[in-house]
Amino acid sequence: MYDQLSPPDRPLTDYESSIYRECLAGFPMEQERISEDVRTLAYYALDGGQFVSRNAGDDDHISIESTGLTKRCVDILTSLSYSPPPSRQILDDEASDKFLNEVYQDNKINSLLHRADVYAHLLGFAAVEAVPAVSLKPVRLYLWNASELIVRGDEDDCTAIGHVITRDTTPDGKIRLTWWSRDFRIVFVGRNSGGFVTSGGRSTQEVARTINPYGRLPFGFIHHQLPVSELTTPGVGEWLADQEAAIDEKRYQLSLGMKKYLLPKAWVGGVTAQWQPTDVVGEFMRMPAELLVEGSSQPNIGYLQAQLSVDQAEAHIDSSVDRTLTAIGVPLSIYRMDQTSTISGDAIEAEQKPLVDYTRARQETLKVCENDVAEAVLAVGGAWLKRPELSKAGQGGANLTVSWPEDIVQIPGVDQDTQDANAIAAGYQSTIDVIRRRYRLSSDEEAVQRYIKVRQDQRKIAEIDALLAGPHHPAPSPVVDPGEGVFTSTEIAPSGALS
Repeated sequence: MYDQLSPPDRPLTDYESSIYRECLAGFPMEQERISEDVRTLAYYALDGGQFVSRNAGDDDHISIESTGLTKRCVDILTSLSYSPPPSRQILDDEASDKFLNEVYQDNKINSLLHRADVYAHLLGFAAVEAVPAVSLKPVRLYLWNASELIVRGDEDDCTAIGHVITRDTTPDGKIRLTWWSRDFRIVFVGRNSGGFVTSGGRSTQEVARTINPYGRLPFGFIHHQLPVSELTTPGVGEWLADQEAAIDEKRYQLSLGMKKYLLPKAWVGGVTAQWQPTDVVGEFMRMPAELLVEGSSQPNIGYLQAQLSVDQAEAHIDSSVDRTLTAIGVPLSIYRMDQTSTISGDAIEAEQKPLVDYTRARQETLKVCENDVAEAVLAVGGAWLKRPELSKAGQGGANLTVSWPEDIVQIPGVDQDTQDANAIAAGYQSTIDVIRRRYRLSSDEEAVQRYIKVRQDQRKIAEIDALLAGPHHPAPSPVVDPGEGVFTSTEIAPSGALS
């Protein structure tokens, strides 16, 4: 699709020319940041053991135990971001709202944005790119993490991203950089195959240049924190990886000490060097008198074994983990999965309150980020399908509302049932709201279908009971018209049930 576009009709500005030179050089100033991002991702992938320096005496290459601290903490911090998922609606624009929801359903948006939130926590930011798709699904969404992105600010606003360079590889293994600005798209390919290792391996050449047909960047950014005085903000992944590295090193040293010192070492004295005993379990060790050292009447035998306090070492490591959890705001009971208060719903809410408070504060940032993603989707879809109303909404005109359920944590049992019943009775929530929240459904339509299914099942059960009861049992009244998907019986669907 991009190959059919015309080239831009203006020369590069001085600022853009400096970015162009960086593209040709392969962004040497970004390599340290990218390498650190790759290291952080490795710790999240439970592969941080590769960064532990082995002891010179570790001939057996003992297994390095990894705590998985980075992955566990980030997974906990993001666990409630999109579970339950929010509802989304573009106000006063039915066409854009319908198109956006179709694209989101096609691309499993809640799973994609949850992964984007994970990357944002790890590396500071991630980007969702909207790409035209030649199929029944007009827009495809791709996720980029910060290690695959290079961003530069807008010339008029240092806190706004004005240029995005994606970093991937061609099918033949060469580095490919795709530079997007508001006006153009330029593609660079590495002169040599291989990764970002040497200056020669990083250097690129321009291979394509076209206009940007969307009027904006086809990216929506998910930030760990909204940038207010800088272009991007750091995530917590690098700090967590450093803490995990220190803890893994302590575990490795403890394993070395246990291997070396906790295995008893036998010794013997008062014998000549020619005596080479054979140790057979369950038999006596023979001590020939003729092999005793001159002047010795009997040999001496014993064991050497260090008195290591493994419990204290483990406690020291656990305290390091606890301090990290406290600093990052992860509840200890959730991290260790020690659910000590499964009886009381109030106790469960109190136990998870720090995580709920963190999620609620994070939702305000995600609302802004979701609006950026939605506008990127509308802009790309409008240009690709030649629908000006979508393009206009995508260039800053989308009035998107994003609403998460009020009750984030589910309380099992009677407490939750009572809370939901009171909310429905008082008019704070509808039956559909409760179904959607309790079953973690993505839309009101799914909740309505589930409600219909329940009522249809009840209708079938009533018919079976009537048959079993005999011919004089009154037939139940109609309940649901499945073709229309609406309720037709006030007996089953009382007034306000779908409000």
